[in-house]
Order: sequence, then structure tokens, then C-alpha cells
Amino acid sequence: ESQPEHAGRPFPRHHEGHPGWTSAQILGSSYHNMGDRGSLDVWLDTYDDVCTPTCMLVHLGTNDICTQCPPEFCDVVANIREIISRVAARFDGAPLTALVASPIPSCCSDVGDVLAPAIQAAFAADSNFGLEPSVANVSMVDMTTGYEELWNYDGCHPDANGESFMAARWFEAIQQHCRGPPAA
Repeated sequence: ESQPEHAGRPFPRHHEGHPGWTSAQILGSSYHNMGDRGSLDVWLDTYDDVCTPTCMLVHLGTNDICTQCPPEFCDVVANIREIISRVAARFDGAPLTALVASPIPSCCSDVGDVLAPAIQAAFAADSNFGLEPSVANVSMVDMTTGYEELWNYDGCHPDANGESFMAARWFEAIQQHCRGPPAA
């Protein structure tokens, strides 16, 4: 199977992305029963012989907040901590850096009014997002400051301008926090 390229280099096939999912769905919450579509623990089982994650990009919570799920399933900060902890535990001993986004403005005002401040407050209270450094090194990526809501083509999802903005923010954070020694 051919592997797509970006900037003349093969794009790594070993990554997870689940657009439209809530943090509770990713954790496999029974409230958000996804049937046979899996959850974090199922996906991680496929990684054992393939790769060990070293840098984790997390942009979660918008779908939790905008679907107005019951409060016991909407503790996004706790869910993100649990997701990072599960990934780190699965690859115990391997260094993991998690980059957690303060999410882009969206069609749901609670993203800007509730979610982004909650994530920012978690970092303000503890610079490692409430996790022990032995679990993972965690840094916040500010996707809020400078993002223009007009970049959401449908009021919710980023257009090419929004995607470029996000990519630049992720790249800057990866360069600062996730770069390891150069490949031999």
C-alpha cells in the first residue's frame, strides 16, 4: 500500500484521529456506546508491535461540550488526563509528551465560555495539567488566541485558513516540546 507524502516525506501511518468523537467516546464510556468501533484501549492494542508514541496531540472537548451531555460525562479535563495516563501506562517507561490544545472557537459558545477556560485553568493550577511528570510531560497549545471565527467554514469546523493556523501552532509546539534526537 502506498503511503501519502507531505513535503516530500512519507506521512506516518501510525496515528489516531477521530473527528466528531467526544472524550468520553474515546475512553469507551458506556454512555457513548460505539459498538464495535473501538475505543482508546482497543486502538492501543494495535500499537504494541508497530510503534511507541512519543508525542501526543490532543484537541478534544468541543464535541463533549456542544452535545450537552450529562455533567458526569462532560468532565473533559478529567477525561483528557485519563486519556494521556492510559497512553503513557500502555508504554510504561517510554517518554511521552502530550500537547493539549486550548480549543479553537466553535459554533457552540460554551467552547469559548467554558471549555477553553477550564483547560487553561488546569494548566494555571498545575503546569503539567495535574499529571505527574513521570506519567507524561504535558504542555498547552493555545489555539484560541489569534484564531478568527470566520475561518470556520460552517461556523464549527476550520476552513483552509483555520487548518493552516492550527497546523502552524501544532508545528511550533512539536518543535519546542517533542523533537527528539535526529534520526540516524
